[in-house]
Amino acid sequence: MQENNVLSSRQTGWEHRRFSHPRAGLWTIALVLFALCALPTHAQYRASLQGTVADSQGAMIPGAQLTLSDTETNRAITATSNPEGNFVFNQLAPSTYKLEVTRDGFKKKQLDGVHIIAEQANSLNVVL
Repeated sequence: MQENNVLSSRQTGWEHRRFSHPRAGLWTIALVLFALCALPTHAQYRASLQGTVADSQGAMIPGAQLTLSDTETNRAITATSNPEGNFVFNQLAPSTYKLEVTRDGFKKKQLDGVHIIAEQANSLNVVL
């Protein structure tokens, strides 16, 4: 008589191992869902600060250097006012900032306590 070399799933124990821990499947699903939900939370800020830089007579000042510093993290970003005196800082985290504005021929201006509100275009006009 010839022996059959094919093993059934019962002989290999495959069925038993596959369903021995029914909660393992739930944990796997929960882990995948958690990982997918965590992806969109990566720092996506939509707040901005925009405004103008002008002199005391109301004339717009092009080429002014602006430095915006987060008072909590000390992270600083810079911008330059355009030919119309406008500036913009995009993708800001909601926080409290310090704004320094300089331009040759003008006294440096520092504004403390600039509050950026989340999900808004915040506005600030600076007079040197």
